[in-house]
Order: sequence, then structure tokens, then C-alpha cells
Amino acid sequence: MDSFDRHTLVRTLPLALRHKKKVSPNPAVGCIIIKERREIATGYHNEYGGAHAEVVAINSARENLEGSQLYVSLEPCSHYGKTPPCADLIIKSGIKKVVIGMKDPNPVVAGRGIARLKEAGIEVEVADLPAFQEFYKIFTKNITTAYPFTTLKAAVSIDGKIADHNGESKWITNEHSRETARKLRAANEVLITSSRTVRADNPQLTVRDGSKPSPVRVMMSSKLFFDENLFFFQNPDGKSVIAVPEREKTISRLNDEFDGNQKLKPGVAEDAKAAYISANNIADTSASNAASKPASTSANNIADNSASKSAGTSASNTSENIVEKLKKAGIEIIFVKSDEKNHPDADELLKELKRRGFQSVMVEAGSTLSAEFINRGLADELALFIAPKIIGEGNGYFTGLNAFGLNGSLQFTFSKMRELKGDIFLTLRKESKDVHGIS
Repeated sequence: MDSFDRHTLVRTLPLALRHKKKVSPNPAVGCIIIKERREIATGYHNEYGGAHAEVVAINSARENLEGSQLYVSLEPCSHYGKTPPCADLIIKSGIKKVVIGMKDPNPVVAGRGIARLKEAGIEVEVADLPAFQEFYKIFTKNITTAYPFTTLKAAVSIDGKIADHNGESKWITNEHSRETARKLRAANEVLITSSRTVRADNPQLTVRDGSKPSPVRVMMSSKLFFDENLFFFQNPDGKSVIAVPEREKTISRLNDEFDGNQKLKPGVAEDAKAAYISANNIADTSASNAASKPASTSANNIADNSASKSAGTSASNTSENIVEKLKKAGIEIIFVKSDEKNHPDADELLKELKRRGFQSVMVEAGSTLSAEFINRGLADELALFIAPKIIGEGNGYFTGLNAFGLNGSLQFTFSKMRELKGDIFLTLRKESKDVHGIS
């Protein structure tokens, strides 16, 4: 691959980004067609179920494509889905060479598009550059496992502290780091935190930018509770969710009202999600069972009957009263299996979020919950904002980890590093062999 090919191929990524969220759960794809070193057409996937990038580019070309070269960020599909196979159209168009950013990890495609093009006599080159692996990291994790891509984010001192000996943490990093962290939140669909963090820090967990939506906030808690003084429970944007162990259903007298089918993420058609999951053989069997059940179980659904059961109960700390308050605040409840400590199981929660259609999750919590995700191999990536400070005695982010030992240590690779006016933003990716769900 020469420098021209490489440069043209990399230019397909900004095209793919234009409607990345609109095409989900499909991958965003960009395409450029070159003839005699001239760009004659471009295209990108515009919406879920719509024409793919290659089709858009080919149909928009205003001259004969015979002998041209097509550059595309992801391997062209070779199967019938919402649209016909892109590979067939490329073959019919007379294109002589196809340069691909990355082989499609989707088992339905997985090299079949490349094989079909080669069988038709088209020259095919796959770059497999790091930029494309980074761009499609979320899609790759979701299409090959039952888990969403999960990032652990923390602001730490150079000695790994997230708070001083008095528990003070505002602020370890500077405003530039905090602004970047908010952008990172906006890039994820779900933000997970712990009840301990909510109570201790009272974080807003929003992006603060009105032009970008904040992620859904999921608080993991061992029991249901409500505190109107905390931002999480004020829930102005209706995106707060509380995840508790299944035993809370019985304690809260909610077992009869719980139908096991949580609502899918807002704005995504259930039939589209079901079709996508089914096509790629990655759904939990519960997904198909859920199709015949009522629409959702939220605090709004489950509180109605439980509230009537508790008529005449005036104690403000009853479970029924708590559920009623959650209902009024628009806070949904998710019930998941318990771990050995009677906390909501992190593994089960991630799978539940994936079943609902969420593809990217960020964990912002203290050392206890963060260590749980690392110890169980649930963290795909670490996003660390590091301040050039030594705090000394205090709360360490990496306390509570298992004794992996030198030979059994978890291996990460440096993905990105940026200086933020004195702070360092460091992204580390877990090596594939260590990532949960990937062999």
C-alpha cells in the first residue's frame, strides 16, 4: 500500500463519523471512489436500514466506474440484510481494486465479502491499521460477545490517589481534564457508578453541554433508597436508573409486578434491535422471550400496584414509599442477580445493558467497584486523567485488586496519550486475550 492509498483510506473515517449514532447498532462506514488519482464519489452510511456507504458512493458517481478504486473503512457485506450485498454491486460496477480499512468482525461477514470480491477478479487489499481498530472497537466487542464495550475512567494523582486522607477529591485534576472527561461521557451511552460514590461525592454525572445528550446513569446499590438532596435522584433529564439485587423484589413486594423485560434504550425500535441481534447470533435467549411480554418494567410500572398494596402505611422508610418516590422522580429500577457479597452482579448488569441495546459503558466509581470490574475482566479500557501531584496517604484507585502476581499480571497496551495543560490523559487497552468474552 502506497502513501496515496493510505491517505485516501484514512479519509474514509471522518465520512463514517457523520452519522455514527444514527446507524447504530450497525457500524458507521465511509467510502471514497478514486479514478486516475481523482476523487469521483464519496458516501457514508446515513441511517439504520438505509443504503450502505459503498452503495451511496457508487450511485452518486457521475462517470463510468470501470477501472476505478474503491476505499472503504470496513469490509463490504456479502449477505442480504436490510439491504442487498454491497460486494455484488461493487462487482457489477466495474471497480478494479478495493482497499479496506478493517476486516468485518461480524461473524455473518467475517471475510466473506473479501472472498467474493477476489473470486470476481477484483484486487483487494486490507490495511488493518490501528486507526480502524480503534474506530471499530465498540462494534467489535458488541458483535463478538454478549457484553458492551466498557471503559473505566478515573482522575488520579501520580501516586494513584483519588482522594486525600480526609476523603477530599475536588479537584485532583484541572479544568481541562474535567472538560475532556465530560466529552468522554458524551461518547458513551451508559455511565455506571456506585451508591457509595453518589452518597459521598454527589456527582452530577452529566456532560454539561446542552448540545450533547448525557448518558443514562446507572447506580449500583445493594438496596433501594431515595435521597432527594442528591443530584442522581433529582433526575432532571429522566436518565437515572438504579440497579439492585433480585432479592430487593421480594423485600420491596415487587415480585408479582416484575415481568423481567426491561425497556430498550430510548429511540431504538425494538424490532430493529431484535432483528440485528438475531442475525448475528449473539442474543441471550431471554431477548426472544421478552418479545411476547409487556413493554417494560420501570419504577413507573412497578410502583402502581405496590403503592396500592401499601395503602395505610405511613412510614417514610418503607420499600413501597421508596418506590413511590422513585416513580415520581422517573427513576427506573433494574433487578439483577446478586454476587457473593449480595451486591448487584457487575457481569449480569453489563449483559442486561447489552440486551437492552446499549453498546458502550463507562464506569465512574471509587476503588471498590472499579476493582470489581478489573478483577473480573470486565474492563476493556482504562481512561486515566493523571495530575502531577503526590497526595500521599489517601484513597487509592487501585486498591482492592486481586494478587495477580508478575507472571499473571493483566497486560494493557498504551492506546492514547495527551497533555492537558499540565495533566496527562492516558488511555490503556486491555490485550485481547485478557478481555472478558474474547478468546
